[in-house]
Amino acid sequence: MGIRRKRLAAALLASSLLVSACSSQPMDSAGQDFYRAFSARNWHQASEIYNLNQDYFSDEEEEFESTMDLVARGLNHEFVPKLEQSKKKIAKIQWPETRDRWGTVGDSLAQARALLAQYNEHEILKIERYRAYSVDRLQETLFEIESKIATSAPAHFSAFDHFGSQSFFEIYPVALDRSRFMTRHYPVLRDEVERANLVQLDRFLNNYRVGQELTGLAAEHAQGRYVEALTHRYTGGSNPDLLDSWSVLQQAQAKGIETKQEAMGRFVVVEIPSRPRLGEPGIAFPVTLEDDMAFEIRQASLEKALQDPVGAQADYLILVDLAASATLLKKGGTSKIPSRYYSHSTYLTNPKYTAAQAEFQEAQRALQQANANRSRRSGQNGGFGTGSADAWAAVIGEILTTAAGSSEVAAAEERLERAQEELNRIPPQIEHKQYQEYHVSRVSFSGSKSYQFNYYVLDRKSGKYVRGSLNRTLEQDFVRLEGLKPSDPYAEKLQEGTVDEDYLQRWRDKAVTVKMSDIVEDYKLRRSRAGRLPVLAMVQQDLYDQRNMSLRQSRERKVAATRRPDDKFGVSQEAGDKARPITGEITEVGFGRVADYKFPEGRTNSNAFAIVIGVRNYDDRDIPPVDYALNDADAVRQYLIKTRGFPAENIVMLENPTQSALMAQFGSENNHKGKLYDTVREEGIREVFVFFSGHGIPREGGTGVLMPRDGDPLKPEFTGYGLDTLIQNLNRLPDVRVTLAVDSCFSGVSAGGSLIRQASPVFLSSQATRRGLDNGVVFTAADGSEIASWDSSVRLGLFTRHLLEGLIGKADQFGDKSGTVEVYEMDRYLREAVGKDANRRFSRRQTPQTLGDPDLTINEITDVKVTSIDQIMGLAD
Repeated sequence: MGIRRKRLAAALLASSLLVSACSSQPMDSAGQDFYRAFSARNWHQASEIYNLNQDYFSDEEEEFESTMDLVARGLNHEFVPKLEQSKKKIAKIQWPETRDRWGTVGDSLAQARALLAQYNEHEILKIERYRAYSVDRLQETLFEIESKIATSAPAHFSAFDHFGSQSFFEIYPVALDRSRFMTRHYPVLRDEVERANLVQLDRFLNNYRVGQELTGLAAEHAQGRYVEALTHRYTGGSNPDLLDSWSVLQQAQAKGIETKQEAMGRFVVVEIPSRPRLGEPGIAFPVTLEDDMAFEIRQASLEKALQDPVGAQADYLILVDLAASATLLKKGGTSKIPSRYYSHSTYLTNPKYTAAQAEFQEAQRALQQANANRSRRSGQNGGFGTGSADAWAAVIGEILTTAAGSSEVAAAEERLERAQEELNRIPPQIEHKQYQEYHVSRVSFSGSKSYQFNYYVLDRKSGKYVRGSLNRTLEQDFVRLEGLKPSDPYAEKLQEGTVDEDYLQRWRDKAVTVKMSDIVEDYKLRRSRAGRLPVLAMVQQDLYDQRNMSLRQSRERKVAATRRPDDKFGVSQEAGDKARPITGEITEVGFGRVADYKFPEGRTNSNAFAIVIGVRNYDDRDIPPVDYALNDADAVRQYLIKTRGFPAENIVMLENPTQSALMAQFGSENNHKGKLYDTVREEGIREVFVFFSGHGIPREGGTGVLMPRDGDPLKPEFTGYGLDTLIQNLNRLPDVRVTLAVDSCFSGVSAGGSLIRQASPVFLSSQATRRGLDNGVVFTAADGSEIASWDSSVRLGLFTRHLLEGLIGKADQFGDKSGTVEVYEMDRYLREAVGKDANRRFSRRQTPQTLGDPDLTINEITDVKVTSIDQIMGLAD
């Protein structure tokens, strides 16, 4: 046995003797446990007891000093060889080592750290006099080598393959502050990350997790590159559409990438709520949008939908217009159910009451008899005898007689009380309810709640535009009882499974939910047919037009559903409603203008007057509408105000006018003195501009006729307004210059179809006019045999578009480029531009006609940069 072992054994023997000597002294349980562990040479248990009771051993240090010394020696005897061996092992590390040795180096360092941690778990060994010198030597050596390895970490990090199967931080021998280290040294990886493909980036994000190793700008760049690579895989390098981008973000989210910030602001849904429109025609119940795809949803009115500040910056803007809702409740079959109801009651004397009454009367007599008996007995014992014995006998007799009488009276009173209670309890009469037979009607109803919502996807990333409209119908059957008497004893049973009017009303009014995922699913089907993204003003017009269509369709379906075959107008069969006629005529709703045109500003012209006419809809339903006629009129009005300086109050707008309204303004064939004539003469007007957009039709003799709202295409000479008459009366205006522009054709066929449907009339082509204006210029959209086309990209007549573009400057390029527009320049420009557009778009000829002094100047160019309607179209108010 070595010297150290012998000394330790001797010390233990002495300590054992000391424990024996002290065992007779009182001691805390911690001290007793400590001595027992020491006696058993269980140094670790003794150390644990010391750790848990440091305050106690500090107070009793003098008593336990020798024992603590021996415990510390026992622990050091166990640890010191291991500490020395670990120190020699890590001292042999020659850093830098090759990568294949990093694991071995890391294991050696980890073992040393673990050994030091185990040593420092013993609080008794932290006392300076007990601490082994080998601990400090190992700590110094470990710190020296770890500092050397940490110092070289940036160089190794730069040379490491970060797109492999392992993370640098997982295999590097020393622990680093991962987030801080990555943030500081990520720039050396930036180019590699930029060049990496999707597979490599996938491994990179597996190795370095976003939010842990990757934070801040490093995370932003790595995530962005991953999303870009994923997008490229989906699209093959083309710009992603809404669905591609959303799928990419969903997959990125599954990868652990935080996509909320990425999606916010990029995917914006603007819901046009239906609840504020309750009570308006076409909105029977509210429809709400359910966000089941985590898009950012905002709400805005129809007029403000495209002006939403967040939506204006979004890559993908989805407008959802909950356009129309209708409820229909149709009465079905009726069945009769026999039942009965309470009508009245008859009342008969209750025999139990009669018996109780007799008992009550008998009890009363019994009480009277008992009282009389008691009085009689009392009178019979009224005197006492002379002898003492007789006296006592008399007293006792009196007492007994009184007691007997009182007992009889008490019994009679109790009987009377019971009889009274019984009499009060039993009704004097018995009710016999009388019922009458009748029938309850069990009526079935079929209810349907139909609703329509339109959506518009503005994909600014790929430049696509998708419009969609979805119809949904919810159906439910009901049964209601009619004629049920409130006094029917079986009412509750009969009402099982039926509803009342309050329930039906709640069903009618209940909101319906549209899921965002339903819209996206429909978008998937339509996106292959996406169009080019138009200017916002056209999107706004789509909103208006589509809502109008939805409202019309909703009303038409309701009319059709409630009309009987033999009814001209139909009768509503809604439950609880009185029969009322529903007209079959569907009128235009008329939401919104097309655009606010930013025409170049011109000089004020206070002596100018205009009549601008648009006829879109016709009373005769066989005549197709001129879809963009009112748009044409509004665009021309704005041009006159902004560029030509016409006062707004000097412009008369006639929307869908009748023949009489036209005559009132321009006069008739026999009398030219209409309102326009009076205005020119009385107010000193020097310039007149007249514009017409609508149908035209020929009449006998080949002259053209303008069709008012109430015109009949079979009788144009009686119901229309002749173009010749218009020119004749404009020529009679005193001292004015007149411009007349007509966006109409006179062949009887329009871009919307033949003016007479379900027939094939053969119209002779007409000349638009036989003569021009003596005091101005006439522009017409086509010659008498052609169709006037429409430009759906800007929702204007093709002629109107080019007329306006020519007037603001394009026509000058076809002439002397003098900065003014002359008639001859407009003639050349209109023939070239309209003819080419009609041929390219519709494969048809369209040749505008111009009549007037070729050298007449009709406009001054104020902004040479503005040449196109697309440039100046803005959202309408």
